[in-house]
Formats: sequence, C-alpha cells, structure tokens
Amino acid sequence: MVHQQQFKDKLLNIINQNIHCEALDNVFLARQLCMSEASFYRAVKKTFNLSPNQLIRRQRLCRAESILTTSTATSVREAAYSVGFSHVGYFIRRYEEFFGHRPGERVSTGLC
Repeated sequence: MVHQQQFKDKLLNIINQNIHCEALDNVFLARQLCMSEASFYRAVKKTFNLSPNQLIRRQRLCRAESILTTSTATSVREAAYSVGFSHVGYFIRRYEEFFGHRPGERVSTGLC
C-alpha cells in the first residue's frame, strides 16, 4: 500500500512537471520511472483504474480547467497549448466529453 502511494505521488509529480510537453506519453513516463512499458501499464491500471494515456489526458484536462476557471484573460487556445494539446479542436472535444460543457463556458465542475 505504501509502495502504491509512492508510485502514485511520483507519477503525478512527473506528469505535472511535464504537462506542457506534447511528447508526454506512456513511454516517456515508463522511462522516467525505470520500468518496462508493460509493467508501467499494469501499475497505472492497478493504481488509477485508467490506462496511462487516459491518466495523462485527465491530468491535462484538469489543469486546463484550473487555468480557465482562475484566469479570465486566458483563451481556450492558450489553455490547450499550455497543457500539451497541439490541436485546439481535439482539446475542445475531449474537454466537453470529460466535463460536460465547452471550455469557453468556464464552469467549475469539481471533477478534478
């Protein structure tokens, strides 16, 4: 249990430090944690009940929501790019799918 919490804390820290990087993916994270990709996938699935890609996307979307709800000067485009999305349209679709509203509506959902 302690090992799982340490893994979770370390992984989320690495994601948050690199969230702006488009190249943030499961291969990068597995290397940072000195794990094989298969072991990393299993550990993430066991700890978060999400695939590594789903976890990264969730963290990006939660950070974007935080940016959008706390800063009225930030555009949706700026928020998307600042959390590593390279295509604003894709960001908007994923954001709406996750939160149930478009990012421009700036409604805090409490999901993160």
